[in-house]
Amino acid sequence: VQRCWCLVLHMAHQQKGEVSSDWQVALKLLDNLLYLAGRPASEEDFKYRRELIKHLDLRLGHISTDIAQRSLQIEQLSDALGLTPESPHSAKITEIAPAAKKWADKLVKKYRTGNEAENSVVGQVKQVLMSAVKTELPGKNIAQAVHAAEAIDKDAQRRLAAMKTGCWIELGGDIKAHKRGKLAGIVGPSWKYVFVDNQGKLIAERDRARLAVDILNGTVTVLDNSYLFDKPNTDQRPQVADISLLVIHNISLPPNQFGGGHIGEFFSNRLDPKADEYFAEICHLKVSSHLLIDRHGKITQFAGFNQRAWHAGVSQFGERFNCNDFSIGIEMEGADHIPYTEVQYQVLAEVSNVLLKTYPLIKADRIVGHSDIAPGRKTDPGQAFQWDYYKQLLG
Repeated sequence: VQRCWCLVLHMAHQQKGEVSSDWQVALKLLDNLLYLAGRPASEEDFKYRRELIKHLDLRLGHISTDIAQRSLQIEQLSDALGLTPESPHSAKITEIAPAAKKWADKLVKKYRTGNEAENSVVGQVKQVLMSAVKTELPGKNIAQAVHAAEAIDKDAQRRLAAMKTGCWIELGGDIKAHKRGKLAGIVGPSWKYVFVDNQGKLIAERDRARLAVDILNGTVTVLDNSYLFDKPNTDQRPQVADISLLVIHNISLPPNQFGGGHIGEFFSNRLDPKADEYFAEICHLKVSSHLLIDRHGKITQFAGFNQRAWHAGVSQFGERFNCNDFSIGIEMEGADHIPYTEVQYQVLAEVSNVLLKTYPLIKADRIVGHSDIAPGRKTDPGQAFQWDYYKQLLG
């Protein structure tokens, strides 16, 4: 009962969180399981027990347990409820705990109706389960985890409830320490949130209370449009210490049109070729940049700065080719002949100054346009980009 209960709660929380109907159903399943496990099997409720087992088996099938493992769990639980295949009428119920069985028998005798007995036994047997489960969990025990979870304020609970499996977060307070991770799952009754990178490597794990605090103080940021980061067009640089060039680009999709989210779709290989004629021409391309600054100054990051983004293409700076190897690419949402917005310049200058301090090999004379490293092939950021004003903002 303990194992199956933990798995159902894990599944319910992982799918939709505590505010969902699945979570409420999982709690109701626990109540029913505890009541049935604490009373002798009777002829009249065998049908109900089988329906409950079937329901539980269906829900366990939604999480990552293999068929053999789930079959064993259901077999053990069936045996605990007196539903062994050999002799369901004479099967002996396996006790979940001596104290739980003792209380259940006592309360069933004390109360005349099944409902009265159920209402009284569930709360007390839950305490026994809590006590038993906490000794089997690594790290913080379940009682502490429950107390910490209940102490979270409503605003934090709302933020946590919005986090679904697959959403992306960014951790860290400075540009070098930033790590981006995807929520892989929420583990069991201790509510441990596990984050991995796009290769499945563990990035971080946070219990519920600490994650709420990190989100509120800004050391953890839930990323907007985080689905964009599932398939980034990036790979490893030959040498991270070689980062020494900053390249400014422009992009608009469709051409000369702004907004709509199509740039993010393009960089994450999700561009719909039927949405626009131009999209059909470019949807097969695998490209990305490190940053995008939209017309309102909002920044979207598609690649870590120490990763190699695919923004420069065939390129040359000085005597060196393949500028992707040693450069950082920033896309400005815009077009060659359309003036950029003031906020775009301000944000670009602010980001550039941080990069100049973080990567000392990038000097002011090593900030270039795409047209400078791919002349004749590229023209961006175009004649509308005010280089003098941008350099003035850099100081």
